[in-house]
Amino acid sequence: MKTVKKIAGFFYRVTKKTVKIQSWYLHHFACYLNGRRVWKRIKKKQKQTNVEAGLISANKAYWKPLCSMVPQVFIKEFTALTGIKSELFVPENIYFTTIEPLLNNASISSAYEDKAIIDWMHSGNYFPKIFIRNIHGTYYSEKGEVIQPVLDFGNGTIEKVVVKPSVGSQGGKNIYLFEKKGSQWICEEGHVLSIEFMESRFGMNFIVQEYIHQHPFFSQFNPSSVNTLRVMTYRSVKNEQIHVIQVVLRVGKDGSVVDNQSSGGYVCGIGADGCIRDYAINKKGDVVNKLAKGRVNLLDKMPVHMLDDVKQVARQIARRHVHSRLLGFDFCVDKDEQIKLIEVNNMDLAIDFIQQVNGPLFGEFTQEIRDYCLQHKHRLKHRII
Repeated sequence: MKTVKKIAGFFYRVTKKTVKIQSWYLHHFACYLNGRRVWKRIKKKQKQTNVEAGLISANKAYWKPLCSMVPQVFIKEFTALTGIKSELFVPENIYFTTIEPLLNNASISSAYEDKAIIDWMHSGNYFPKIFIRNIHGTYYSEKGEVIQPVLDFGNGTIEKVVVKPSVGSQGGKNIYLFEKKGSQWICEEGHVLSIEFMESRFGMNFIVQEYIHQHPFFSQFNPSSVNTLRVMTYRSVKNEQIHVIQVVLRVGKDGSVVDNQSSGGYVCGIGADGCIRDYAINKKGDVVNKLAKGRVNLLDKMPVHMLDDVKQVARQIARRHVHSRLLGFDFCVDKDEQIKLIEVNNMDLAIDFIQQVNGPLFGEFTQEIRDYCLQHKHRLKHRII
């Protein structure tokens, strides 16, 4: 019997390791396929897509010490869109399989991303008010007391609320905007808000949150969605200083409640001068110079309202996330010029749209990040490529 158990255990361990190795390869391959799909779309719509062979070779030589698989599609895509000639563009497959796992502790990332406890983790009035929070099946008050939830928000003064999962709501999926109509709360899809509806839709881990009436500067791009600033921060491996390395503006498509690119929205780059760049791009690779049905001309290079204040808040909050060196914050500014943090992303950060509009992801910190990952890549398990 002991011999059988040993043999069974051996095959179990071999199978488990094989699956993990295959998953590693599949992750690389999935990133490549996604990049190839986007590149095909862009080639059809861009007039100039030729990228110098020397630049492609330089990009491969720069990242090859971290991973032998350095697809050409990413440097071609990002160069064609931005016009920036740099070998420092980060291939997505290397970011997801090497860089992010080494800089962020994935084992506890989900807890730090939980929108139901975001206001408990940080000080400051930077968070939309949460009326109902379900954490692993239990309902809690704002003070952390166990409660029985009721659909009475703001003593009858609230007209709109947002209902969404508190964990794992990437891409703006399963987010509902409910509006008070008579004695009921009804969303555009026709659902009536109730505890039963939320539990059947989400099971557990969800919130009911106040609706943000955004500042006119941001609503001009699309009034139906809360248009957010994605702010990416990096905590240096050299001196632990927090740096804002990227900022982009995300704008929802006409009539949409969410601003995600995967839900039809556009992404606008923001330059070092704090102004919006002269084009925006959607998931299909459509590049436009105007938004809001032509009412907003990106060629005007508008300075982003309260951008420096938003960056300062991002740096402040990033200091509390000691397990993650790379963070993606989604900020908005309300009608009273109050900065609100919608969510913090610390795993599977979408980086393609940032490099499509702003250039190389890590900018001046690329070399130190590459060197750090090269020095510590032995920590990655099941790395065989």
